[in-house]
Amino acid sequence: ENTGLTDTIENFDTWSGSRDLVTNNENWNIALYRGDTADNDYVLLDGWTGNFNHNLKIYTPYLASEVGLSQRHKGVWDESKYQLTSIANAHTLYADSVPYLEVEGLQLETTTGGTTYKGAIVIDNTVMDPVYTYVSHNIIRESTSGTTGNYGILFNTAYRPSFIYNNIVYGFNGSSAAGIGFGNDTNDTDFAYVLNNTVYNSTTCIIPGYKEVVAINNIVQACHTSALSSTSNYEIEMNNITNMAIASGTNTVTNATVSFNNLAAKDFRLSSSEANAIGAGVNFSGDTRLSFNTDISGAKRGQNWDIGATSFVNSLSNGSSLTNLVTSAISINSFSVTTTLLGDANSNASVNLYFCNDTDNPGCNPLIQNPTLLTGSTGEFSGSITGLTTPNDACLLYTSDPAD
Repeated sequence: ENTGLTDTIENFDTWSGSRDLVTNNENWNIALYRGDTADNDYVLLDGWTGNFNHNLKIYTPYLASEVGLSQRHKGVWDESKYQLTSIANAHTLYADSVPYLEVEGLQLETTTGGTTYKGAIVIDNTVMDPVYTYVSHNIIRESTSGTTGNYGILFNTAYRPSFIYNNIVYGFNGSSAAGIGFGNDTNDTDFAYVLNNTVYNSTTCIIPGYKEVVAINNIVQACHTSALSSTSNYEIEMNNITNMAIASGTNTVTNATVSFNNLAAKDFRLSSSEANAIGAGVNFSGDTRLSFNTDISGAKRGQNWDIGATSFVNSLSNGSSLTNLVTSAISINSFSVTTTLLGDANSNASVNLYFCNDTDNPGCNPLIQNPTLLTGSTGEFSGSITGLTTPNDACLLYTSDPAD
C-alpha cells in the first residue's frame, strides 16, 4: 500500500472474496501499474454481482486524463508496461460467475511449467446467464511451447453474450491447445462476438461452441491443425483471413499469408505491403451491440477498417504515429482536416499540413510549399486550408516529434 495515503483511502479494498456491486451501488475500476517486475500470481474472481450500471473493470490506464505515464502496451509486447504472468499449475486470470466484467489492455502470459489445460483468461460462469463479458486490447502469449490443452482465451460455460475484440494471442501450440476457444453453451438467445483479433502460432486458432459465435475481421495465421475450427458452428463468419482453407465464410480470404511489421520480434502490426487486411474489414463504429472505433493500441480506425487487432499507420522514428486522418467541409476552394497523434508522451509534437495548389504542374511539390500548422490538443490536431484555386490539389501531413 501507499503509506502516504490516509487509512480510509488505503483500506478501500478490505473486503473478503466477492462483492455485490448492485446492492452497494458501486462500479469498481481496478487500474494495474507496472512495478519493478511483472506480477506473478493467480488472479481469481468469484461470485461477484453486477449489472449494466454496476460493473467490474480490470485494466491498464493509458490516457493522459488517467495517468502520467501510460501503463499499456502499444500493440507489441513491452517489458516496461504492465504484465501478469501465471504461477505454476494455475490459470493466469480466472473468473467464475462475474457478470459484466471487463478485462482491457493487459499483457498476460501463461508459464505453467508443463501443467496442462490452463488458460491466460478463463471465463467460467456456472450460476448465471446472461453475463456480458468484455475482453479487449490484450496481448496474450504462451511461454512454454507445446503445452497440452492450454488456451489464450477460454469462455467455458454460460458465457453469453460476450465480446472478444482487439486482442493479439500467440504461441498456444500444444496438443488440443487453442488461441481463442468456447465451450458448448446451450442458451441460443445470444452469441459470443469475436471481432478484430489476431491469433498466431496456435494448434487451433479459434474454436467455436455450438452455433453461437460471430467471428468477423479476424486474422488467424500459422494455425497448425485448424484455423477457424468447425466452420458450420459459427452463427456468422465473415471478413476473416486464414492461412488454411476453410469451407465457409463471406469475404473470407483463405490460404493467405499476412505481412506483419516484424514477425521475428512478434510485432503483429500490419506491414505497408499487406494486401488483404488493410481497408478490408467491417466497420463496427456504429454497431448496435458493440460500438468501438480503436485498434489494440488505442489508435482510431477511421472509416475503412483493417482486419485484425491492429490498424496500419505510418510510424515515426521515436514510436509516435499519425492515424485517423479525416477530411471535412470539402469545397472547390477549401477543406478541413483532423488527425490523431499517438505516443507523444510529453506533448511536444507539432503537425503540419503541406499542400500543393496544382498537381497538374510537374513542378508541384507539397514539401516546398508553405505549410499550415495544425492546432493540437491532447493528441488531436485540426486545421483548415482555404483559398485553393486549382482542382486536383495534393496535401501531405508531416509531424515533428522530438524524443519523448
